[in-house]
Amino acid sequence: MKGQRLGRPNNHWLSRLPAKAKSRKFRLGLLKYIEESNVVRDFYDFYADKKLLLDVEGFFDTYEEAQRARGIYIQPKH
Repeated sequence: MKGQRLGRPNNHWLSRLPAKAKSRKFRLGLLKYIEESNVVRDFYDFYADKKLLLDVEGFFDTYEEAQRARGIYIQPKH
C-alpha cells in the first residue's frame, strides 16, 4: 500500500526487544539455541503428549453456571 512501510512493525515479539538485541546475529543465535537446546527439547517432549483441557472441573464460563452448579438458581431478568 502506498505510503505504508514494508514489513510488520511491532507485530512480532522480536520487534519489541531493545534495539541492541535485535541484530541479525542475535536473532540467528536465538533460533540456533532454540533448535539445539536440550531444555527446549525437554519442554516440547514433556507437553507433546499432554491432552489440552478445555473443560476444567470447578471452573465455569459464567456466574450463572457457577451458581447453578452450587444448586442456586437465578431467575433471568425480563
